[in-house]
Amino acid sequence: MVERLRREHGVVAAALAELHQLLNSADAARERTEFDRLANELETHFRHEEDELVATLNATDPAALRQR
Repeated sequence: MVERLRREHGVVAAALAELHQLLNSADAARERTEFDRLANELETHFRHEEDELVATLNATDPAALRQR
């Protein structure tokens, strides 16, 4: 699970960098396409985090986390 999150964060970071470069261009259609792609990737990533991490965090004893 952690490895998947790392990969997804890398994909999101790369997409943000590409979008930043595009914002300096004059290609509005490509900007929109890349923005939509990034939005879809973020939605997928957040959905996965909610599905996987929330259940894990809810099952974790907060006191045990403080002891680390």
